[in-house]
Amino acid sequence: MASPSSRQSSSLPWPPNPPPSYRPTLIAAMAASAGISVGSLGPWATVVWFTINGLDAGWFGVTALTAGVFAAALLALLLLWSRTTLAPRWSVPLTWLAAVLGVGCLAMSLPFLIRVMTSPRTDFFGVPIGPGVGWGLWLLTLSSAVLAATATVLATQIATSVDLLAPIGQSESAGTQSWRWTAIIISALIVLASIVYFATNWTYDAEADDDSSGPLPSVPSFSLPSFPDFTTPSFPDLGTTPRPTTTTTTSFAYQALPQAVVGGTCRAGSTPTIDFDGVEVTCARVSQTDWTVWSRIPGVVPRPESPNGDDAAAAICVQQTGASLAVCANALEAFTYLGDGRNPP
Repeated sequence: MASPSSRQSSSLPWPPNPPPSYRPTLIAAMAASAGISVGSLGPWATVVWFTINGLDAGWFGVTALTAGVFAAALLALLLLWSRTTLAPRWSVPLTWLAAVLGVGCLAMSLPFLIRVMTSPRTDFFGVPIGPGVGWGLWLLTLSSAVLAATATVLATQIATSVDLLAPIGQSESAGTQSWRWTAIIISALIVLASIVYFATNWTYDAEADDDSSGPLPSVPSFSLPSFPDFTTPSFPDLGTTPRPTTTTTTSFAYQALPQAVVGGTCRAGSTPTIDFDGVEVTCARVSQTDWTVWSRIPGVVPRPESPNGDDAAAAICVQQTGASLAVCANALEAFTYLGDGRNPP
C-alpha cells in the first residue's frame, strides 16, 4: 500500500483540516495573479494625452504578463489538487514558486513606479505638469505584493499538512524546509539583481543619437513634450507666400540650416536642423513604430492616437509647436526636406 506522502485519497480535500484562513488566502492569491496580468496590459504612465502601456516597456511588460498567467495556473492547480494524482509533497514547491513570481514582479514594478513618480515636471502657466502613474502600474505593484505575501502563507500552511501526513517514524520537515529556504534565496537574488540593474540603468541620455530600428531604452524615459510660448508661430502663409529660399540662422550666424516641419517624415540619422520658429529639431522615432519624424523632443516621441499617418504627423506638430491643426496640416503638405540621413528600407 502506498504511503500517504506519495498518494492522497481523492475523497479527501486538500489540504486536510485546513485552517479557516486557507481558502480566503488562496482566493486572494488567485485574484492577485489576475491583477498582475491585467496590470501588465494596462497603462503604466500618462503624459498629457499620451498613454504608455505595460507592453510599451518591452520585455518588462511581457515578463510581468507571463508571470501573472503562470502563477494563476499554479494556484488553480492547487485549488483542484484533490482531483489530481499528484503527490501532496509537490504542492509545497509549486506554492513557493508562486510566491517567488510575486517577488519578481514586485522587484520589477516598484522601481518603475518610483521612476514615474520622480520624473521631472514641466512648468505650464505656473502649474507643474509631468508624467502620472497609470492604474496598470499601480495594480501590478499592489498585486505583486499581495501575491508574494499570500503565497508565502499558503506554502507554510501546506508544508504543515504535508508533515502531518508523513508516516509514523518518517518526517517531511527536511524536504519542506529545503523548499522554503530555496524560495528565500531565489527571492533575495531576484531583489539584488533588480537593485543592481536599475541602479546602473536608471538614467537615459535623451541627447544620444537614436537608432530608428533599435529597441526602446532599458529604462523608459517618460519625458514631457515641450510647451512653447503662446505667440503666433512663424509658419509661412502657404496659400499666398512661396516657400522661402533662405532660412533663419541659428546662433551660428555663418551657417544657414534647412528648415523642417515638426511631424514631417525624415531620414534616420539626419543632422539636426531647425523648424520655422528657429527651434532645433532632430530626427526622432515614433514609439512602437519604425517611423521617423522631425521633432523638438530628441530620442523617442510618444505615438499619438490618430487614425492615419497624416493625422498623426499633424498631431505631433500641434502638440510640440502650439500651432493650429490647419497651419500644421498646410505646412506638412508643402514640406519637402527629409534630411541627409539614410533612406528608409
